[in-house]
Amino acid sequence: LSTAVAVGTSTISAAQSGVSGGATLTVTSVTSGVPVPTEFRVDTSAGTTGQLFVSWIAAPSATYYNVERSTQPSAGFTLVTQCSGTGALKYIGTFQNLKACRDKGLVVGTTYYYRMQSCNATGCGNYTAVTSNVPVNSDCTPTQIPDLTGVKAVPQIKVTSSTVDPAVTFLPNNLEYAAYAAPGVARKNKLLVFLSGSGDACGGVGVLGQIGVNLGFDFMCVNYSNAVSALNICDDTSCFGNLFQAKLDATGPCSIANGPDCGTDPNTGQPYVNSNPADAITQRISMMLQYLNNNGYNANGTDWSSYLSGTTPDWTRIVLSGWSQGGSLATYTGYKLPVARVINLSAPPLAILVGGVMTAADFFSVPPVTNIRNFYGFVHTRDQLYMIGRFQSVWKAAGFTDLNSDAEVRLNTASPVGLNCNAGVPSHNFSTSAP
Repeated sequence: LSTAVAVGTSTISAAQSGVSGGATLTVTSVTSGVPVPTEFRVDTSAGTTGQLFVSWIAAPSATYYNVERSTQPSAGFTLVTQCSGTGALKYIGTFQNLKACRDKGLVVGTTYYYRMQSCNATGCGNYTAVTSNVPVNSDCTPTQIPDLTGVKAVPQIKVTSSTVDPAVTFLPNNLEYAAYAAPGVARKNKLLVFLSGSGDACGGVGVLGQIGVNLGFDFMCVNYSNAVSALNICDDTSCFGNLFQAKLDATGPCSIANGPDCGTDPNTGQPYVNSNPADAITQRISMMLQYLNNNGYNANGTDWSSYLSGTTPDWTRIVLSGWSQGGSLATYTGYKLPVARVINLSAPPLAILVGGVMTAADFFSVPPVTNIRNFYGFVHTRDQLYMIGRFQSVWKAAGFTDLNSDAEVRLNTASPVGLNCNAGVPSHNFSTSAP
């Protein structure tokens, strides 16, 4: 029998080790030199019943990890198989070199204790200190958070930007994407549009798009004039609105060369300008819908032309989502037009220091055309722009305050706030310290 060895002595059950006869196998330590993972933590998995979220910072030289769980603080630990070993496939993509794994099927109200170790071909290192948490019961109904297990989407549609619209000049050779609502689920009859962050382009349906189609939304990702971050262009609070108006439909001061209050584009050294409607999202979305409608892509119950009002987008049936600058543009659009919903992922951080005070963009001072209750935001507390107060300033200016029963909720603090669907005091903005 061969098995990985660890610093310290651990007891492994026969079922885990492959030893027959119900015996136990004691593994004596050897020195492997694999460092102990840092920031090992166990968080409540909000919005779900009987789940905990285990996370840590990846250790140098580690090729796999062993996560162990017990209902006792110092004995009875067994492997959490989906999080452990070379075959672990349940790690969740995170940023800043973090690893994370969801542990499911736990008993609500029971305290679970966890420890873990880093491993490689030479063996495994010391265990982390034991940490614990208690899974909660969610009051979310299957309608509110449906089980998407087994839902299969049809293949995505991809087409070159200049094929959709020959007038495109920004990333004309890059692909844009669309996808149908998954068969067999109740259609939402709404279009989920995703807008990439600064310097990024559409790279496929992506995680958010896949969730969207599995929930019954049609999906689209279009490119737009986003080569430089708005925060690297604007130096006053009035610039943001002008900038995003040009990105929305190529109108306003920043649709004219050397327009006023358009900041400075570091790539050109001149005020930002977008005078081409084909590089703004209104025409990008409209032309993509027309292309799909006119080229045989009405299938699987989807009529792409139904998201048009004449030749312009029917914003009331469009959910605008975006990451970073994409979320900022989605938010600005929701302020100017009646969209179905706005989803901000690490957005919008549209604020700058004015007299030493973090001050939000001017356009937030006017009530949005879209109901404020249809704006949502999510950000990580490690986000540098969160840490310096930009998100707090913008969300307050946008109206996410106690006055309308909406306030920023910080998840996974010393007293975690669960995402219970019917808590009675809703919030549309969340910040989290968990991966």
